Order: sequence, then C-alpha cells, then structure tokens
Amino acid sequence: AGEDSETSEESKAPEIKYINVDNANATEGDLILVNSNHEYAFPSESELVEVYEYKTSSYKVGDTDISLNKSVVEKLNQMADAFYSATDKNNLTVTVGFLDSEAQKEVYDKKVDSLGEEQAAIWAQKPGFSEHHTGLAFNLSIYPSDGDKIGEGTYKWVTDNAWQYGFIRRYPADKASVTLINDDPNHFRYVGVAH
Repeated sequence: AGEDSETSEESKAPEIKYINVDNANATEGDLILVNSNHEYAFPSESELVEVYEYKTSSYKVGDTDISLNKSVVEKLNQMADAFYSATDKNNLTVTVGFLDSEAQKEVYDKKVDSLGEEQAAIWAQKPGFSEHHTGLAFNLSIYPSDGDKIGEGTYKWVTDNAWQYGFIRRYPADKASVTLINDDPNHFRYVGVAH
C-alpha cells in the first residue's frame, strides 16, 4: 500500500518542460532575465501603455505617465480588483513602472549621492540592468497610507495572492544573496501565471 501512495504522489508532480532558446529570442518574453549580470536589450518596438488609461477604479497611479506592458496592466487590474473585493480598499498605488535608461540613471545616481557607490548597488540597478526597463515590473505603495505597508496587515493579501495573477515579489529579504538587491517589499515582476 505504501508503494501505491508514493506512486500516486509522484504522478501528481507537475510536468517540467525544458525549452532551448536561441540568442535572438533570449531577450523577449515574460521570463526575460534582467539583473546586475544581464543587461537588457531594448527592443525596437514596445507594447507599453499608460497605466492610467487602462486601469480600473480599484487602484491608483502616482503619475499619469507611468507605463507598463499592456498584458501586465490587464493582470494588475485583475489583481487590484480582487484585492478591492476582498478588502474594500482602493489605495494600492503604482508608483513606478517602465523606466528608460535616463530615468534609471537618475534613480541610481540619487542612490549613489545619498549612500555611496557600494550601498547604491544593493538598492538600485545601474542603467541598462533594471527590470523596470522591461515594462514587466512595477512598484506598489499605499496612498493614502493607513499605517500598514505592502506585505503587512490587510496588504499581506497582495504578497499572498500575487502569484495567482502571474506576479512575484521580486526582491524578498531571504533572497538578497541571490538577487544582490536588498529587501524591497514594493517591487513586483510579471512572470506569467504558469511560472
């Protein structure tokens, strides 16, 4: 009987599929890797849209020119709508979306000015190496604030449920040795629901 239950448990394991990608296609898609070791290859065409133009009423944007890939906004809308339905709160606010190289340079330079080069590298990426270049990453905040932060109290719902909409909290504290970026509870990245 023990062997049968082990076999049935093994048969429930998800199927893993390996896909080889040539270099021409390695810079596209929801799973593109962009970090301090992998520079982003900006595409000639973009699927960016202004979040404000496509968002639902269940969340806010910090500025009308914040952009993300359209497919990301659609999933963000679904997640924010579900959050609002579960909590009756509509104060989630997208504060950062797509950043071009110049905007990322400003972010990075401000960190260098305030923290020094070594510390800046664990809080922000250099231009060309930021997930914000992809249109797949955004930062969330709470405005107006009610004392909690993303991942705490009522807003724990976001970190607990983001995966259902294809999002991951990209820079958790327990992964800093891998990501080389300090804990950032506000940074989310779209990788797709399947992933």
